[in-house]
Order: sequence, then C-alpha cells, then structure tokens
Amino acid sequence: MLISDIFKSNKNRVFIIDSVEEKSYSYFDFYNLIMNLSKSISDRVEINKSEKIALYLDNSIYLAALYFWAFFNGIKIFPISKKTPIGQVYNILIEYKISTIISDVDLHNLDVSSLNIKDLSLSGRKYRLDSMPSIDYDTPILFLLTSGSTGVPKCVAHNLSNFINNGTSFINMHNIGRNDRFVTLLEMSYMAGFYNMFFLSFIAQSSVVIKPPFHAGNIFSFWSELKKVEVNILWIVPSIIKLLNQLDRDKEGAKYCQLIKYIFSCTANLSLQDKVDFSEKYTKNVYNTYGLSETLFVSSEKSDSHYNVDNYVGQPFPGVYIDNKKIYIKSNKVFEGYYDPDSETLFKESSFNTGDTGFINNKGLFVTGRDKDIIIKGGININPRALESKFRTLDFIKDICIVGMKDDIFGEKPVCALTINSNIRVDYIKEMKEFSSQNIPSDSAINDFVILDSLPLNNNNKVDKFKVVEILLQRLE
Repeated sequence: MLISDIFKSNKNRVFIIDSVEEKSYSYFDFYNLIMNLSKSISDRVEINKSEKIALYLDNSIYLAALYFWAFFNGIKIFPISKKTPIGQVYNILIEYKISTIISDVDLHNLDVSSLNIKDLSLSGRKYRLDSMPSIDYDTPILFLLTSGSTGVPKCVAHNLSNFINNGTSFINMHNIGRNDRFVTLLEMSYMAGFYNMFFLSFIAQSSVVIKPPFHAGNIFSFWSELKKVEVNILWIVPSIIKLLNQLDRDKEGAKYCQLIKYIFSCTANLSLQDKVDFSEKYTKNVYNTYGLSETLFVSSEKSDSHYNVDNYVGQPFPGVYIDNKKIYIKSNKVFEGYYDPDSETLFKESSFNTGDTGFINNKGLFVTGRDKDIIIKGGININPRALESKFRTLDFIKDICIVGMKDDIFGEKPVCALTINSNIRVDYIKEMKEFSSQNIPSDSAINDFVILDSLPLNNNNKVDKFKVVEILLQRLE
C-alpha cells in the first residue's frame, strides 16, 4: 500500500500518542504537521535533492515528522544518535558532506547550516490530503550508520520500497493491524527504533506511543507505563528482558502481559535461559526475530512455530539461504548498498553475506554465531557464542562475553568477560574454570576469566566487543 493511501484510509484514526506532550495525533493531524514543517523549513533554508541532511533529535513527534518530510520531498537524511558526542557528530558531517543539520538544541561552530526545530512554525494551515507530494519509493533516501559492534561502522542506504515490502511481509506473518499499538523504547535514530518500533506501525496502519528511550531507571515502572497507554505490540531488547527477569517485582506485569499480542526480541541474540525465564515469570512467550541494518527482517518466530531451542530465530523470509554454514540473502531482498562518502556511490555484492553462521531445518533458521567472531586457536575454530550458551547455565552469571585475544603460542585464545549475580556467594573464577574443564573440549577451554561491573554496550544495546577487548587488555596486563 502507498503512503498516501494509508493517510487517506486512516485520516481520523489516532496514529501517534506523544508521551512527553501527552497529546494524541490522528493520521490527518500528523500529515498536517509534516506539511507545515515542510513549508517552515523551505522558508528558512533552500534544500535540494542533491544535498544530505542530518537529523540530531531526541525521540519526539518532530523527529517522526522529519522522517516523513524527507520522504515527501525526496531528501537524503542521515539520522544521528543523541548519544553521539558532538565532536563525533562534527566528524560525521564532514565525512559525509552533509549540508544542514536539524536538531532540537542549538548547535554552533559545526561548519554547516543548522536548524533548531524549536525555532520553526509548525502549526496553522490545514492541507488537503490530495495535495501530498508524489513520493519516490525507489531512490535511496535513508542513510543509517551501523552500530560497529563487530567492525568499523558502515553507512547503510535504504529506499522506501525496502521498508514497505519487508515490513508488509512481517505484518502479514503476524496479523498485525489497525487495532494494535506499538511503543518506541529505543532511539528512533537507530534502525530498530525507527523501523521496528515506529515505521512498522505506520505500514500496519496501527498506532504508536512515542516516548524517550528506555533506561535502567524505568524498570520499576515498566509495565505501569505501558498499561497506561495500552501498548500491545512490544519490541524489547535482550538487556531489558534480563533486567525484567532479575529486578521486576510488579505483580501487575504478569497480568498485563496477557493483554499483549506479541513481545518481540530484537537487535541482539536472546539467550535461551533469558527467554525461558521470561516465559515462566510472565506466562508469556517472547518471539525471537533476526535481522540486520542491511537486511531488515530476515526471520521471525510465529505463534505456530515458537520453540525454546538454543539459537532458533524463527521462519526465514524468502531469499535466505545457507552456503558453507554461512547465512546469505539474495541481493534484491536487502538494502541498496553501502554508501561510500568519498566516491558518493553505493556498492554491494550480488548476494549479501550476513556475516553470521547457521543452518536451516524443518523448524526454521538457526543462527549459531558470527563468522568474524570465530576464534582460531592453534588451527582450531572456536565459536564463542556456543561457549557463552554453555556458561549461561551457571546461575551466578548475569551476562557474559567471550572474545579472541592474541596469544604468543596459539596465535589467538578465548578470554571470558562476565558480570555476576552478587547475591550468590561462590568462588566465581574457580567455578568457571572447573565448569570449563568439565564441559568444554580441552582445545577450546578457557583459562582467563575477568569479572566486570557491566559489559559495555553500543547504542543498539549490543555488547561492544571492541571495548570488551580494550578493557581486557588493561585488566590482563
């Protein structure tokens, strides 16, 4: 369905609930906000389709409207996380030759034109829906920087057709529609925050609650806040699931969970133990999904194919195949390419290598590890994800990350960083070493264990393995 059709078919229905302003916007209200925003921007600065614009805003109705402003006007946009230090923002602006940055704070000395959304006139005229500009669905328009948790961040380019086609497949798989309501628990400047939690609700003709990103302090009011705004499609990340399992004492949470249609896990691997613990605590299944910034959704568990099996990520979407234990996707099912700021061109292979290893059987797709994460110790391939799954069976482990580090004898060796449940009193390192010797082959055994207060996460709530290695290098000196 075209964007114009969605606005017309749902004109008077509620689309966005702004939790900050405590205000609801119908699809028509939101359309008029976009159109008034478009006029106000054009009155302030001349922007043509060859230019690139950065968006640097907190989650808000205005960030949502700016996405659609770009879609309506064919403007190339580069969303930047508000967690990004201003010096790094400057580097992004220079590297990608961005002409204007739109923000919700005053920005100075960035050598580019800047607009503060608060200085724009965003109310007034009502526009006819048939005055909506013609939208280009096939030209790359949204450029997102990957998290860089396992490599140097890349700039991923998508057009609107990518999102609409992939999103429609997901919506149809789960029968999501007009009576459903999403919520933004992650930054809308990152893929999962924008696509899974916001734009998917538009494609489904549903509604969405826009709120600030989740932080650990929200855990004790987590369910009451969702209940207040009647959310029934919930996207959460493994770190939130772990916190709920360990800290939530709200008895109403389990009751409210029964009113939720789907709870989806995204952005990172959800351990089997956390998945089972959540299901037992709340009497509600968590549905694993698997996707990348480049591919959008690759697979998802469904109500008729939900299994508590390690590494299982559901039914694969069309175009997914396995070659030499590596997961590939046919190129016409993925993004438009990586954007090279030097040549200002896009590039991608004929088949997209996800960088993950796995297999497909009669249950569906299994992701067994990250190809680049494989540790080669004296010629022996070690899958850190498989080892992490084994160690998670120890009840004193809160979280764990195994990385490869240089070794003078074997070339590389596995080293384990972990966080612990301090209320369980044991000799943690001794227990880990004994468990390793008894449950892991000797050529894969781990001898180095480091207890940390927390594992470093990137803005996508994935463990930042580069930072883990940096910390371990300092601790093991």
